Amino acid sequence: MDDMMEKLVNTSFYPVVIMGLVVISALFVLMFRFADEVNLRMVLLMSLMISIVSILLVRFIVYKKKYGGF
Repeated sequence: MDDMMEKLVNTSFYPVVIMGLVVISALFVLMFRFADEVNLRMVLLMSLMISIVSILLVRFIVYKKKYGGF
């Protein structure tokens, strides 16, 4: 697990941000599909997943800014 995190930290900034935005967009689409089906449990799960991915993305951006990844 540490090796994977080290590779992620050493990668450039833009691919990680673009990948995070794509994942968040896909989760939003899934959330709205589940909302059309009136599946509250899955809507809440998708919103939780969006929050987790967003927090990880912001932490990555702050780390890169703090330790000179730009």
